[in-house]
Amino acid sequence: MTEKKTCLENILNNLARRIPKLDSDLLRAGLITSGLFLSGCVATENPVISQPRIIAPNDLNKENLDQLLKSVYKIKVQSTVKETFLDLRANVLGSIDSQKVSYGSCFAFGKDQGRNMIYFATAEHCLPDREITEEKLYIGGLVRGVKEVSKVKIYIVSGNGEEMVLGELSEVARDDSSDLAILRGNEKNSFFYYSKFIDPLQSFPGQEVYSVGFPHNTQNWEKQLTKGIITNVNPASKISGGNKIMMTEAVLDYGMSGGPSFIIHDGNPEILGVNSKIYTNLKNKFGISSGLVELIEKEKLSYLIEIHRSEVKK
Repeated sequence: MTEKKTCLENILNNLARRIPKLDSDLLRAGLITSGLFLSGCVATENPVISQPRIIAPNDLNKENLDQLLKSVYKIKVQSTVKETFLDLRANVLGSIDSQKVSYGSCFAFGKDQGRNMIYFATAEHCLPDREITEEKLYIGGLVRGVKEVSKVKIYIVSGNGEEMVLGELSEVARDDSSDLAILRGNEKNSFFYYSKFIDPLQSFPGQEVYSVGFPHNTQNWEKQLTKGIITNVNPASKISGGNKIMMTEAVLDYGMSGGPSFIIHDGNPEILGVNSKIYTNLKNKFGISSGLVELIEKEKLSYLIEIHRSEVKK
């Protein structure tokens, strides 16, 4: 009985034929990478293996990659928080005013010519609290605290050098269950945008994935691009910490949340999701939210993007 070859073996043998001086053992050992990307290997219940397409660096659409990288921006989120303390007779005992500032990443995915608007995506946790008023009791109910969050602002700022405000964004939609948000800004600010997406159902464990964003801690780091593989396309929500979260090994640092994660398909970068989570209790595991296409469609903005959806072979 002839032993069935695995998908990996077919890939290695195909590479060995294309590079005659090397054999599949060397390739298997990982000595040859050369920046090649593999795609097109499909296994079914009764495997029919299609030979992978080899995408050499020269076949990578560098113009599209450059456009995608330019579409990634740094955001500064700012709000005013005031908490007033009152006694049982509503007499003011005192108050605390503070400014809350945080940083994250976002990317522009579409331009609406008719409305003169550019649309952006980011992680929901990068956004400030909505303008709210809430109450809380202290000292066994003897003191009542009234918290007001106001003057919520979302700015796009320069990603290197001295911080400069490049534009202001407003909220369109947010989905905290999958850690996603859509924002929009005025077209007059001339932001770059990138609109090519891939259906997350086309992704698979072991596929190479790239993540982009602006790390921000005590220093103002410039834009970073990291690379890894998808390790789980559909982890349980109690493990991933949300709905529609994929787990990868493409490194995310604090501040990169909200930036895009993408794969390379036929030489073109295609957006897979939004940088979302850092799993501190797992080694080299990070989360990206893969529900963005769904949220874009829900908000009736799908006319702004191109979605790659391949037919599943049976």
